Amino acid sequence: MLGTTGGYGFLAMMKELQTKNRTGKSLLSVPHNSVVMVPCRIMNPETDWVAVVTLQGRLLAFPAAEIPVLNKGKGNKLIQISGDDLANGTDRVVAIAGFPPGASLKLYGPKRFLTLSSADLDGYRATRGRRGNLLPRGFQRIEKLEWIA
Repeated sequence: MLGTTGGYGFLAMMKELQTKNRTGKSLLSVPHNSVVMVPCRIMNPETDWVAVVTLQGRLLAFPAAEIPVLNKGKGNKLIQISGDDLANGTDRVVAIAGFPPGASLKLYGPKRFLTLSSADLDGYRATRGRRGNLLPRGFQRIEKLEWIA
């Protein structure tokens, strides 16, 4: 899955990322005030879930099946971030992770981490493009996100 800090992204097949041209291939259109994020791997798009965390401490989890599979482009909105917040630098996507159903998420902050079980994630599940819910106080500055079995 490819995404930007502006909250847009899409699924791409690995074979579509290769090119025959020496000069490369235009793959991802990056919106203004955004940068490209590190791609995350979605093992099974039909059953896996995607978690997105923002700088303001919001978490949104939704099915990976809601994300389109594209060859190139801007993608669809993964999480709602207002244009003013993005332009001011007060909000952006900080982490994206794909995880299988029933897995737990481990959210790393500056000095400690928080593990959300599958039952805890129910409060953060919604459809793609929503704003997401605030994480507990003290865990709103997330730097890294990973799933554990």
